[in-house]
Formats: sequence, structure tokens, C-alpha cells
Amino acid sequence: MEDQKVDSGIVFDWIMVVLGFWFTVGLYLDIWAHIHKSVIETFFTPWHAVLYSGFLASAVFLYIVMIRNQIKGHDWRHAVPKGYDLSLLGVVIFLVGGVGDMFWHTSFGIEKGIEAVYSPTHLLLGLGGGLIGSGPIRASWYRSDKNRLIKWVHWFPTVLSFTGVVSLFTALSVSFHPLTNLWASQNSFRSMSGRLSEEMGVISIVLTAVILIVPILLLVRRWKPLPGTFTLLFSVNAIGMGFTYPEDYPVFSVIALGVSGFVFDLMVHVLNPSISRVGQLRILAFLTPGVWTVLYFVSIQVTDGLSWSVHLWGGVVFISSIAGWLLSYLLIPPKIPSPQRVLIEDSGIPD
Repeated sequence: MEDQKVDSGIVFDWIMVVLGFWFTVGLYLDIWAHIHKSVIETFFTPWHAVLYSGFLASAVFLYIVMIRNQIKGHDWRHAVPKGYDLSLLGVVIFLVGGVGDMFWHTSFGIEKGIEAVYSPTHLLLGLGGGLIGSGPIRASWYRSDKNRLIKWVHWFPTVLSFTGVVSLFTALSVSFHPLTNLWASQNSFRSMSGRLSEEMGVISIVLTAVILIVPILLLVRRWKPLPGTFTLLFSVNAIGMGFTYPEDYPVFSVIALGVSGFVFDLMVHVLNPSISRVGQLRILAFLTPGVWTVLYFVSIQVTDGLSWSVHLWGGVVFISSIAGWLLSYLLIPPKIPSPQRVLIEDSGIPD
């Protein structure tokens, strides 16, 4: 019998996504500590313990399953469940990053401020963690059409895996993320000049909107998301990012971004976008970043008041929408006509 990849199965996906969230929580605890704790002078901290124990649990579980499949007779190349090959690579990268991080801190000291995000060893940890945590997405992606997910018990690991990966990307953008900085607020803690603050705010909001539109487009391209998918994704991500704000927790902004997920669920239900309904998908790609930015600005206006003029925040809404619309063309580009068809049309000969 020809050897082939083992299907991970729903139980395996559930376990991997829970373990992935374990070290994602550790990552956010570490970010919170770097922002709120005045002095961190050691590698051995409670939040590092959560982060690395989550990684260790994921690595051990993945390797146990791999060895078990080999015992069952599967070739070592096929012993890793389908979709988890890159997760295995992620374990190696994370391990290298973790060991390197300890030596980095010993050699160069503890990072401060934005350094903690862009330290090379921390970026290695992020890459490894992303590859590990995205395993359930790939496993679900590779399953045949007849196995597409129609119940929450099967769909949940895919959504949580997307949530974890998105949260990883937004964690890496913590130095400029709109929930960490509230750029447009009249009471922003930022001490930079008005023009520089506005320029940073525009880049921050547009880039974050683009990051958040990607999972929406991927989900509607491959699957038919169940109601509540985007409410869950955006709410969990916003709650986590709220803890990175240096001052009081931005409750209204977090709620607003969670509400944006509910609005996206409604839009997906009404538009029913898919790869066969490209027009509706492009409409969704245009509307979602705009809705997200509008609700963000509304939350700031309600709490502290907007410091930006209507010209500026209105332009940011429009740019974000255009960016989302253009992104849809990368995901689903227009069809390229066949060479034979082009020759017929250029010659004027009826088809």
C-alpha cells in the first residue's frame, strides 16, 4: 500500500490550537511586562515560563504523534499529520530562537521599548510560533470539499488558529498598533509633535486594517465561514491588544473593534462572497477596512474626543478601503486569457 500523509483529525487540531494559544498568551504577557514593568533584568521571568512551556508542550505533543505514526508503519516523511510539516519546522526555529534569546540577553542585555519587538531572536520566536500555530489552518485547507467544516466543533480550531496567527502579527506591530497608541485621541500619551503623530497614526491605522483584512479574504475564499466567526476573531484579538496600551485599558475601543467583527459577519451573510462570486468578495474587501476604521474613530470620539480633522480621518477611512479592495486582486487576480483565445481576438476571427 502506498504510504501517504495522515489526516490530523479534529481531536489533534483541537489539541494543537489549545497549545498554540498557550504560548500566544505567554507572548502577550511578555509584551505586557515590557510595557508596564519598569525594569526587567533577567531572562527567567514568569511570562517567559508561560511562553516556553507552551512551546514545549506543543513540540512534545507533535513529536509523540509523529513517533506513534511511525510505529504504525508510516514512513518518517509521512508520519507528521497533513498540514503540520511547517509546524515541525516551526518547532526547530522556535527552539533556535529560544536558545539564542537566552544568549542574546546574556551578551547584550534586556531589550527596552520597541527593541523587544524587533530583536532578531524575538522575531525568530515569532516565526517559529506562527508556523506551529497555523497548523490547524493548513490541515483544514488541505481537506477535500466533502469535508469542509459545517459545525462549530469542527470549525472552531480553524478560527482559533487564524485568531492566534493574526494576534501574532498584531503583537509584532505593538509599537504602532492603533490600540496601543490611540493616535487620534485628544488625550494621546504620545509626546511627539502633532504632524509626526498624525503621520504615524495614518500609517498605523491603514497598515493594521490591511493586516486584519487578510484573514477575512482567506476565510471566505476557501470556506463558507459560520456565523460568529469574525466576531470571535476580532474580539479576542482586540481584547489581547488592549492589554498593550500603556495606560488605562481602552474598553470602548476594544468593544468597537469587537463589534466590527459582528458587522463583518453580517456582511458575509448578506453578500455571500466566494471564489465564484468575485464581485461580492471585492465589495467585502472594500467595505471591511472602512467599517473597522470608522468604528475605531467613533470609539475614540466617544471616550476622549478626536484630535484629527474630518479631512484626515475621512481620508484614512477611504485609503484603508482602497487598500483592502486592491488586496483582493492579489488574492484572486483577474483571469488570464489563453494564448489561443488572444490570437483569435487579435486577428478579428469570430470564435
